[in-house]
Amino acid sequence: APSTVWEILRAAGIAPAPQRSGPPRREFLTAQAHGILAADFLHLDTISLKRLYALVLIEHDTRRIHLAGVTAHPTAQWTVQQARNLAMAPDRRMDSLRFLLRDRDSRYTSAFDAVFEADDVEVLLSPPRAPKANAICERAVGTLRREGCCHVVGFAGACQCVGHGGPAVRACVRAVVGRPAALVIWSQTAKRMVISAR
Repeated sequence: APSTVWEILRAAGIAPAPQRSGPPRREFLTAQAHGILAADFLHLDTISLKRLYALVLIEHDTRRIHLAGVTAHPTAQWTVQQARNLAMAPDRRMDSLRFLLRDRDSRYTSAFDAVFEADDVEVLLSPPRAPKANAICERAVGTLRREGCCHVVGFAGACQCVGHGGPAVRACVRAVVGRPAALVIWSQTAKRMVISAR
């Protein structure tokens, strides 16, 4: 009975749940933003009706997006390798990170988590079917889909310029033609390009 549980907890000196819980998720994310990295996959549909997947990581405090890699067939091994590449890159600041937020996708395995845990980064899983739990990364992915993919669509072997990319994007596209799984994203609001030729 609930009263029995209450009596046992009271006898043990344990207060009711609201008094012993931590800060709400929003307060936690705001207070720890400097040490949070969020990960998510986004898909890109190409002109040739093929789908590419990109692993995107975003720093909460600066909103800096790291495009870890692009592939047509993401596997758990590929995801682990992208995490290793990110951890080993000299321009990345893994030492200041404390938490990695990710969803429960099957491509994130214990080996993926181990790469971050080796650098003392705690992996936090978002609840099932709760995209708002990783809202910053979901918003960034949505922005990349809305802004980037309507201007330039990348596909294996080349890039095709569509929409309102402009001469700078067309020149950039010509520069990466021939590289496998090249991806070019033009952000209208940021006025800059992100290029990945993996």
